[in-house]
Amino acid sequence: MKNNKLLMIIRGLPGAGKSTVAKKLADKVFEADQYFYKFDQDSHQLVYQFDHTKIGAAHQTCQRNVENAMNEGISYVAVANTFTQKKEVEPYIILAAKYGYEVQLITVQSNFKNVHDVPEESLQRMRNRWENFTLSDF
Repeated sequence: MKNNKLLMIIRGLPGAGKSTVAKKLADKVFEADQYFYKFDQDSHQLVYQFDHTKIGAAHQTCQRNVENAMNEGISYVAVANTFTQKKEVEPYIILAAKYGYEVQLITVQSNFKNVHDVPEESLQRMRNRWENFTLSDF
């Protein structure tokens, strides 16, 4: 590695183990799913409340959080999302170049139960739009 700044882009379908891998490798981990965790006053716990109408805002927030971490100079940053298509990765490649981060693309292909109970039809849509690519494609 040329410097001590690395962005790990971790991709895979729900239940593949992206979050687990990211937490083992990075100082800071960001995921679009983090947007959907809300504090429940009654239980005093974070509760996952997915709203498909807010997926765009979730990804914008994720990108902003990654950029903030890079701006702070955090050494090992991971972003773990499905990233089924190349165009979804591109904003992170641009951020890495802007802040002088090397990039590692990690595809996780395990098959655990997804923690957010994503319906099978949604999983199939993700499988259908899955694109194979490498960093040299950018």
